[in-house]
Amino acid sequence: MTKRRSNHNKPSQRPRYRYIAFRVEGLAGETGFKRHDVINAVQKTFENEEAQRAQPWLTRFNGEYGILRVRRGTETHAAEILLGLKPIVHQGQEISVRVTTLSTSGTIASLNRKALRGVRLDA
Repeated sequence: MTKRRSNHNKPSQRPRYRYIAFRVEGLAGETGFKRHDVINAVQKTFENEEAQRAQPWLTRFNGEYGILRVRRGTETHAAEILLGLKPIVHQGQEISVRVTTLSTSGTIASLNRKALRGVRLDA
């Protein structure tokens, strides 16, 4: 009897991620941005090869607060890049934004406990 090979990596071989909680607001105080507008801005900001190593992924966003997933070991660099987020195109106009990173953690649950108490985030 031969062992079946699985297409899945062992847990020790899977990539590990960290999660960065952040807040986005326009320089004039605007909030309520659409998820796809923020995704486009994140993609533009993380477009160079070095930044792509972080493999950013917007996991949650509610128009003002969000959680960005990045590869473990790149979270500090990714948070610095996130602070320089490109302007968001919202309703046809470019809006310069200010990003505040709130906390970094290994799980979304602990970010909700530590940094996002009382904030409801959409998946």
